[in-house]
Amino acid sequence: MQPPPPPPALKRPMPARNPLLTAAADDFNFGVNLVAPPPSAVLAPPPAAPVPDDYEFGV
Repeated sequence: MQPPPPPPALKRPMPARNPLLTAAADDFNFGVNLVAPPPSAVLAPPPAAPVPDDYEFGV
């Protein structure tokens, strides 16, 4: 008994990818992933800057 043939959607050929656009998209994604902060840094509030006791109107 032969297995049933795959559905026609799986036989559709993959569209040709432009290597320049693919490389640019990969570089962009790599840069975004590299620069994006970890989720814990996004959820944590920024640390409060210490204010000196003698600070008065920037003098």
